[in-house]
Amino acid sequence: MKSRVLIITDRNRKIPFSSIISFYDLQMVPLEEAARYDISDYIMVIVDLCSEQGTEEAIHYIRQQVPHIGILVIQDFVKPFNRDLYQNVQGYGQFRVMAWKPALTDKLANLVQTIIHPEYPVIQSRVAIVLPLYNEESRFDNVLNFLGKLQMLIETSFVNVSVYFINDGSRDATQPLVEKFKKAYLQRTTYISHINFFSSLALEHNTRKAGTYIESLTSIDADMFVFVDADDSFHIDDIAKFLNIIKAGYYDIVVGTKDMTTENRPVSRRVMSFFKRLLTRPLLPYGVYDSQTGLKAFNHAAAQNILPHLNVSSGLAIDLEMLYLAKKLRFRVLQLPVICTDRDGSHVRIVHDSLQFMKTLLKLRFHHKSL
Repeated sequence: MKSRVLIITDRNRKIPFSSIISFYDLQMVPLEEAARYDISDYIMVIVDLCSEQGTEEAIHYIRQQVPHIGILVIQDFVKPFNRDLYQNVQGYGQFRVMAWKPALTDKLANLVQTIIHPEYPVIQSRVAIVLPLYNEESRFDNVLNFLGKLQMLIETSFVNVSVYFINDGSRDATQPLVEKFKKAYLQRTTYISHINFFSSLALEHNTRKAGTYIESLTSIDADMFVFVDADDSFHIDDIAKFLNIIKAGYYDIVVGTKDMTTENRPVSRRVMSFFKRLLTRPLLPYGVYDSQTGLKAFNHAAAQNILPHLNVSSGLAIDLEMLYLAKKLRFRVLQLPVICTDRDGSHVRIVHDSLQFMKTLLKLRFHHKSL
């Protein structure tokens, strides 16, 4: 029995799906009848609607039923990039948009195959998810919770992903706990392709975050890099959203902002963030006002070109330095709101780190004046 693909279509584009995707059992239905079908019976969904509102309704319905199912949206070839479509999509499955014209039948077939079988992609994209760690022993349960969610993301939607622990000179039992987790995972997994899901690197000295970014970009070979706090502060839905946008190819860098969405955030941190935004905004790319939220994604070109200019002395301001360099090097940057929960046990020293941040802020223009 062939695997089944659901196609929600108004048939206006007259795409010959049955001849292009002949190796699957296709069920083509109009939007108004989609609710009659159980999305979980299908391995992916194609949305081919000329109406933007209809497209958004279809996506919302699909991901309400099955959050991890892959979706391919068909749009007209001349239609401009719609970032709102990516921003508003829910769930953590693959989400791709294809600009259609009759000459692209092979591309359509390849995209369908890539979404259905990410373990055998036609166009392979290697993703590195980087987790900076520092003295996480007392809250390693948060790290384990987050790793469980990442494992679900990897195994259901983004197979060609590796997770890297970058230990920033921890002085507690963080590294032994990481090694214990990796050993337990290897004993559980039955797939050779899963052996390299989790890797680790350890720095000799604490660099206040900057070294973890520089070491990962130096040591890891990947097509996309995601930097995210390891303490289960962020949702995998947002990580999936960032990856889908980078894969679309319109933006080089996607950064999160938690200013309007953070839960459990102390007043002192809110005040500090407010003043940081005022001071740093002139240094940031157009449309970006928050450099410090701990979730960012870079394509290979951006990561490769920014790396040579980074300074380990930047400390916690490494995020600001990366975005300042992105502006100077004219990379395309998109900022999106993300859901975030501030966890207890933060290693940020408000007064000391704020002063160091200000010093770095003053040095940035001087360090990179030749760009």
